[in-house]
Amino acid sequence: MVDASLLNNFCKKCQHRDGSLSRGILCGLTKNKPDFEQTCPDYVEDPDEAKRISRLETSSVKHQTRSEVGEGGNGCVNWLIWIGILVVINIILAACGSDWIVY
Repeated sequence: MVDASLLNNFCKKCQHRDGSLSRGILCGLTKNKPDFEQTCPDYVEDPDEAKRISRLETSSVKHQTRSEVGEGGNGCVNWLIWIGILVVINIILAACGSDWIVY
């Protein structure tokens, strides 16, 4: 039985890949689950799929790094700032005798 990391490294990038929702990734040549140990003798890389998977992995790493560093803004802090701004506006309007209330 092939483990999941080998499926990611080989089968998903192979020109012979096939699959079904019920059975998962299948070999397009044998129509069975992959059964190799370390490498597949029939492996032929699909360059377009390999690039697509590489872009997805790179994008995922960038997103994780951004989240760890805190870039992209913290949603909770942003909401607190907006609420604070609205409170200040309401105080100013009330002090001026206005009947308007900003929600």
